[in-house]
Amino acid sequence: LLSSLQFCIIRQQYQMGDKNHALNHQILQALQKQAQNHHANIQQVIQNQANIQLEIQQVHQVIKDMNLNLLQLINNLMAKVQMNNQPNFSIEERNALHRMNNKSTDMIQRLHRIIRDDGLRPEAFPANRTALAALNADQLRVLLEFYGLNGKGQHRHRHQRLARFIGL
Repeated sequence: LLSSLQFCIIRQQYQMGDKNHALNHQILQALQKQAQNHHANIQQVIQNQANIQLEIQQVHQVIKDMNLNLLQLINNLMAKVQMNNQPNFSIEERNALHRMNNKSTDMIQRLHRIIRDDGLRPEAFPANRTALAALNADQLRVLLEFYGLNGKGQHRHRHQRLARFIGL
C-alpha cells in the first residue's frame, strides 16, 4: 500500500495533469481561434483580389472605350482638316466661270471648268465648244453625274443641259 508520501506525490501529479490538460485545452482553443481568424483574413484577401480584378477589367473597358472615342474624334478632325484644305469656292466665283464660258463665242476658245460645291473639278472636261459638241454618251454621262445633273433623256437634251450648266 502506498505511503502517504507516495499518495501525495501521485495526487500532485494527477492535479498537475489536470492543470496541464486545462492549459492544453486553452492553448488548443486559442490556436483554433487564431486559425479561424487567419482563414477569415485569407477569405477577405481572396475577395479583395477578385474585386481588384473586376475593377481592372472595368478600367480596361473604360480605356478601350476612350480609345475608340479618341479614334473617332481624330477621324472626324482629319475629315474636317481635309475639307478645310480643299479650296472653298463661292457662288460668285462659280458664276464668274459661267460668265467667262458664256462670253466664249469662238468654237476653239478655252472653256473654264466649273467647280462643284465641294471645290472639286472634273478630271475630264471639254477644252472648248468643239470638244463639248464631240462628247460621246459615256463622257456626257460622267460629267452630268459629276455635277449632279439629270442624266435622262435624249443625247441632245442631256448635252444642252450640260451646256446650260457650264454657262453656254
